Amino acid sequence: MSIEERLAGSPQLRTNVVSAYADDWPNIILGGVPQFAHWCDHVYAEKGEGIRVSVERDPLGGASNTVIGRLGRPGPTEGTVLFTDGTKALVSVGAEEVEAAYDPDKTLNPGDTVRLIWQGRIATVAFRLTAYLPPAPVAAPTTAPPPATTSGTLTVMATDSATWTSTLGYWNVWAGKNQTVHQGSASGHTTTGSWFYNGATKQLAGAEVKRIQFRVPRRLSAGAYNSAAVMHLYVHNNDTRPGSDVTRVHGPFDITVPAQGQGGFVDITGALFDAFAGVLVNGGGFSIAGDPYMGFVGKAEDPSSGQLLIDWQR
Repeated sequence: MSIEERLAGSPQLRTNVVSAYADDWPNIILGGVPQFAHWCDHVYAEKGEGIRVSVERDPLGGASNTVIGRLGRPGPTEGTVLFTDGTKALVSVGAEEVEAAYDPDKTLNPGDTVRLIWQGRIATVAFRLTAYLPPAPVAAPTTAPPPATTSGTLTVMATDSATWTSTLGYWNVWAGKNQTVHQGSASGHTTTGSWFYNGATKQLAGAEVKRIQFRVPRRLSAGAYNSAAVMHLYVHNNDTRPGSDVTRVHGPFDITVPAQGQGGFVDITGALFDAFAGVLVNGGGFSIAGDPYMGFVGKAEDPSSGQLLIDWQR
């Protein structure tokens, strides 16, 4: 090694941020060339959309790409329903039309104005807006009226999903890669999966929870995939992923998932409803545990995995 090299010290990595295009996930098009990239959590883009990429190059010519954001314009938050088929709605947003998923238990009709939420370029109808009509004049009451009752539906998207493998003592090893969610034991390993909401349900503090709906995601080809199986759903009290497994405080609420199930919303009912509601107003989330072994797509592949719809009243 020359004296100049010794004085210079170890070669340093160089990092710069560039623009690129999303390709078939997880690849990107950078400088006109398809390349592999890592993606930050909660960053989504459709093929062909503009993205921001952090490129880290080492002195030997190697490079590592990490997608850190989407460059597409934000999706519109309000639109008018043109057509519905029971699970999806065609919504007019200005000069464009978008397809948005919605809760099939909610009634949508052509002409309704709706609020939209977005995960990347995936639209979901959060709730229906109604036009304001001024109240009819009434005579002054002789006694004070009772407090006005307000109600609504809180839509909560999971901010993280993961699988804890107790036999290895780590998150997302052996099972749970790509934020998938597993329960049960197989090949000598025991898994428990969880969804986290970063404390979003705490805004319900002081409200009466009337209904809780949980979105079971699409089933993975794991375990007895071609047979119906029971998901054992628990509520836990962790807002974010802890260093080890979550603390499950109520459950299980058993849900029979059909063979090769494609997912959908289920109601939390019965004796466990009050227990689940009492935990969620203080934060926390949902977890699955116990046999049989089975798995579900997680947050990275399906932004609505573990989504909650909570009807409330004050």
